[in-house]
Amino acid sequence: MRFNNKGYEIAGESLREMVASMERAGYIYTPFTDDGQDDYEMLRNVLAGKDASGFSVDLHVQGNNDGELITVGPSMAPFRRDRDHQIVPENHIFAFEYMVHTNIPERPGYPLSINISNVQAVSNLGVEWIQPPNERIHLVY
Repeated sequence: MRFNNKGYEIAGESLREMVASMERAGYIYTPFTDDGQDDYEMLRNVLAGKDASGFSVDLHVQGNNDGELITVGPSMAPFRRDRDHQIVPENHIFAFEYMVHTNIPERPGYPLSINISNVQAVSNLGVEWIQPPNERIHLVY
């Protein structure tokens, strides 16, 4: 992790470290542009003929102000690069969204995407769960 001179984590550096770690684990980085159709076409092209799964991340501020969602602040997402320089301070509450994309035999050429989102907080102990983590997939009929 990279920190500024006050010991706070820098958002853009954290994103680069997270991506590098996932790539070392064998995943393919599939950075979203936040445009659904373009992003899915990119997934199809990048994962074509590959056995490895792709991943995308979007770690953004989570909060509200009298019922209105506020998402301005440090962000670790490829489509919010204007926030790379911002620090992630202690007591920062954020949504940890990650997406895994993988080819399956039943849908050749059309990867299946599974999106997970949990709210977290940064404390002096590191990142802590505010709500229980998603530990399995729940099918809703």
